[in-house]
Amino acid sequence: RFLERPNHLPGVFLSRWFSSYPPHEVVGMPSLSPTMESGAIASWNLKEGDSFSAGDIICSVETDKATVDFEAQDDGVVAKILVEAGPSDIACGEPILVTVEDEGDVGSFADFVPSTSAPAPPEPAATPEPAAPSAPPAAAAPVPAAAPPTATPTGDRVIASPLAHKLAKELGHNIAAITGTGPGGRIIAGDVREFIPMEQAAAQTTAAAPGQAAMAAAAPIAGAGFTDYPLSASAQETAARLAQSKRNVPHYYLTVDITVDKLLEMRATLNESIGEDGPQIGVYELLLKGAGAAMKAVPSANAAWMDSVVRVYDSVDINVAVGNGDALYTPVVRDVGRRGVKSLSADLAASVS
Repeated sequence: RFLERPNHLPGVFLSRWFSSYPPHEVVGMPSLSPTMESGAIASWNLKEGDSFSAGDIICSVETDKATVDFEAQDDGVVAKILVEAGPSDIACGEPILVTVEDEGDVGSFADFVPSTSAPAPPEPAATPEPAAPSAPPAAAAPVPAAAPPTATPTGDRVIASPLAHKLAKELGHNIAAITGTGPGGRIIAGDVREFIPMEQAAAQTTAAAPGQAAMAAAAPIAGAGFTDYPLSASAQETAARLAQSKRNVPHYYLTVDITVDKLLEMRATLNESIGEDGPQIGVYELLLKGAGAAMKAVPSANAAWMDSVVRVYDSVDINVAVGNGDALYTPVVRDVGRRGVKSLSADLAASVS
């Protein structure tokens, strides 16, 4: 079966804090594929009162194409299951369960009934028209690094998990200034832990390497799934010469032996939890996940030179080679940085089946 971690999907989580209930979240039926409009709960892996952590499987969802595991994005406790497992179709976004942060709040939701009218999923943001790139500067004078943009309140309510709210308060962060990476832009605990306040980010930007300052020659241009950083004329010339050198100058590559005992122990533990009847995890999937996690941690490594701009991609998509000879395939595994190892393994298996 496939294991998916839904990301940036509208209508997955419907956060509602009613005055008569403790802080909680109403979780909607997730959209686990681009064409999914509804699904059925095949089975619940948790029951009311059970605690879960980010990455735990909450339930299995039957779509029109496959049975997909719905994975938790944050820590919490199941307070109320609103839909029993069965063949009934549930529209994406329709409430299926309620979660809380504290186990002691579970009893307050024994008679909880969701609102009859769920809010419509937010409209996807329109892709901005690319702005005309500014003229390159006449001189190659050092360009000061741009200060990070200040978060501007939009008047809309902040969608965040209870744990994220708690952490932000403890750390003294303004949660409205934090960018969410959860479904539909929802702020999760990991976003708060990784958040760097504006003052600290400005100091880090000032101390950045001169090569990074060259990327601030013009305002970044946001695209569909990527951001282009225009460069100065001198930086473009340098990049063109390096690209030409890479194409025309012979190269040789070195290899090194590494110890992966810990990796093999992790693989054995994962396969033991899956069981002999389930699809087994290989070393290849773990290396793939490691590469994705590294590029997620260092976004500037997940970039490409596009003749006049440096394009930094929003998601980590990795092209892999599977098979050999006439059976050689090179599928693209999408969003490696955010997905689980079992999901990546399922993708690789599907690409050669």
